[in-house]
Amino acid sequence: MTTAEKAEKVFQYGFSFRIWNKPVKFDQIWDIRMFWMNNPVFKDVDSGDCPEDGFANLDDCLDDMLRYIEEHEQNKKEGKYIC
Repeated sequence: MTTAEKAEKVFQYGFSFRIWNKPVKFDQIWDIRMFWMNNPVFKDVDSGDCPEDGFANLDDCLDDMLRYIEEHEQNKKEGKYIC
């Protein structure tokens, strides 16, 4: 799946996703990393749904978001709900 197809699937799902970047320090070296969260209205901006060191590129970030959506769908089928 291309990056554009992944983005289309993520943003057509209906969640209120937010994607941003910020500098992260790795062993004395700074890098700009991507982060994402679902429903940022109810959460602190620095506490997203992705790993704390973020992602190096958009493609990896979208992969993680798609896993989150798949987990949400699975939990919905099992009668569990996640935010």
